[in-house]
This record gives sequence, C-alpha cells and structure tokens, in this order.
Amino acid sequence: MQNSYLKVFDNIFFNVEKHDEVKKIIEQASYVLDLVITRFGEVENEMTIGTSRIDDFVDTIIILFIRKIMEQLDSINVLYSVSLFEPAQIILRSLIENIVGLEFILKEDTKKRAAAYYLEHHYQELDNDVVVVVVNYSCNRSD
Repeated sequence: MQNSYLKVFDNIFFNVEKHDEVKKIIEQASYVLDLVITRFGEVENEMTIGTSRIDDFVDTIIILFIRKIMEQLDSINVLYSVSLFEPAQIILRSLIENIVGLEFILKEDTKKRAAAYYLEHHYQELDNDVVVVVVNYSCNRSD
C-alpha cells in the first residue's frame, strides 16, 4: 500500500539514485565537509587540551563557536546525504552567521568582542526566559 502512494508522488520528489552525476557531486561535497569538520575538531582539541590556550574566557567562547560550527556542518552533511536540500539551506544561513561572528571576534580586540558576544547571548536568554514566563503565566491564569 505504501508503494502505491510513493508512485503517485514519484515525479515530485527528487531521487538522487536516478542521477549519478548529482550523487557524485553530493558524495564529493560530503567528503569535503568531513575534512572541514575534522579540521575544526583538531583546532578545538588544540585549544581545549593543547598548548594553544591563551585566555580561558576567550578560549571558551571560541571553542563554543567552533563546536556550533562543527554541529552545523555535520547537520548539513547529513541532510545533503539524504537529499534534503531545503532544510540544509536554513542551517547554512546560521552557519554563515556563526563563521562571520567568529571571524569578527578573532579580527581585533578579541577579549572585548568575546565579552560582548557573551553578554549579548545572555541578554537573549533573559529575553527568552521573560517570554516563557509571560506565556506560562497567561496559560495558567484561571480568570
């Protein structure tokens, strides 16, 4: 029964298996993404347990960025491997924002910029907590 439904939608969904050239490009992109993820992992390890530690606070902010970037690269890689390109685009935008943010912090005044990022991140968390509290309060009222 399930196969008959798939046949109805067969022309709507993109099937990578039917397109060898596209499949090869996706495999190559996946290989490159794996290399980039590995390199970010090496940098993270060096900053975490290696001799590259300079300032614990700044290092922590940078490591958090690196982990976030690695997770996003890995997510994109997984989505590409199953031909889910639309959801990958959303993550790609966030990935680009994180890379630009990391570059901005590293460019100059790294300690100040890391502190500014840290504060902004916590302000956002506080704003989100206020929204959650207001929503919970509104939902729990018995007026």
